[in-house]
Amino acid sequence: MAEGFIGARVGVAGGGWSRPPASPVLSAGSLHVWAADLDSAPDPAAGALGRDELARAARFPRAADGVLWSRGRGILSGLLDRYATADGDDGATPPRFSISRSGPRALFAFARVAVGVDIELGARLGDPARLAGRLLGPAAGPLLADLGPEERRSAFLGEWTAFEASRKCAGVGIWAPEPLVRPWVTGLPDCEPGAGAAALAGGPPLELRLWAWDAEVADAQ
Repeated sequence: MAEGFIGARVGVAGGGWSRPPASPVLSAGSLHVWAADLDSAPDPAAGALGRDELARAARFPRAADGVLWSRGRGILSGLLDRYATADGDDGATPPRFSISRSGPRALFAFARVAVGVDIELGARLGDPARLAGRLLGPAAGPLLADLGPEERRSAFLGEWTAFEASRKCAGVGIWAPEPLVRPWVTGLPDCEPGAGAAALAGGPPLELRLWAWDAEVADAQ
């Protein structure tokens, strides 16, 4: 793992996205990340989304983006129900979660402590070196400028998603002062043509699971 611009050691989690169990158990120290293709996801069932969520989906300038957003919220609702069912009445700390969407790709992260996740496909990405210098610190721009175009784009998206995930985990905005304690951060595999990352408070997880959501998962919810 290489030293990142954000000051965290950011590698990429090994393995790929596997089929989830029927009843995922979110133990203390676990980090579960789900990946979904919203183009193939069903629309939420009637009543699955609250009034505020329906209103937000309707405010998207492009109706298609509102549809993808609402599908993501539907998946999140189903996954939370699945974890609640697995927990039963054992008194476990309720799951903490984070969600991120870029185009039709979405990531959902769950843990018992603060967690953050981010995905960025970079379809409208400008000059990575200039963006890095502005968003990730003055040293980032020159480092990226020395790379070829594709390497520059890939490196920026990897660092940017790690930065965003860490800020979500810490509960602060991108322009807020750097948190005193940085979360553990890892890149996520198979997020091309962009990048994805997850962050967890308190250090690396005892268990990291990467699961692929699909229509069969929805039917089982």
